[in-house]
Amino acid sequence: MTYEHNAIAATPRVARLYEFERRDAWRRGYLLLSVNLLRYSQCVPVYLFTFHGCRTWMPDHKRGYTKRKKGYLPPDEEMARNYERRAKRAKTLFDEELSRALIQEFIDSCKLIDCRFHGGSTELTHVHGLVSWKVDRGWMSIRNSLKTSLTKRLKHIGDDVSLSRGGSRKHIKHRGHFDYLMQTYLPSHDGIAWYEDRGWVVQRGRKRKKK
Repeated sequence: MTYEHNAIAATPRVARLYEFERRDAWRRGYLLLSVNLLRYSQCVPVYLFTFHGCRTWMPDHKRGYTKRKKGYLPPDEEMARNYERRAKRAKTLFDEELSRALIQEFIDSCKLIDCRFHGGSTELTHVHGLVSWKVDRGWMSIRNSLKTSLTKRLKHIGDDVSLSRGGSRKHIKHRGHFDYLMQTYLPSHDGIAWYEDRGWVVQRGRKRKKK
């Protein structure tokens, strides 16, 4: 027995059966999508890397600062003055030219080391890059490769521009976090940005809701 799947022309019983099949197909499809996303997040590392311009995040920053082998420390004005006295490099702020150069270097470098660059954004003091990879390398190795490439790109622009030591990373463990970064966090920055689904963007920034 065959029947046409038309809820208006069909009998009430057939219409209910059709609606049940439609909803069941949607549930099965959504479940399959969720499983695939879970497998992807488990197999493919995804990280948000952040690099600051030289001397743009000092020990007196309101959110504190990090120090090698000591971890995260509270704000320290005296330490900030010590840093200033010992500083040998000028403070580096990312104008439009530098911001675009850094994002482009992210794009080029990721291709060379078999990574996928999902998107990145900049502000005067820092640059973000959302990266994933399938090659057998740890996050530190990937971060070091990217940092080296960014540093070389800045040196080609001028000797007075540079990045601060190290760089931060955030492991993206689930799809919701990834979507938040791509749709909310990165677009909230005020500067040059690039996204794999829409290319170059000049952002004016918008405030994020506090969680």
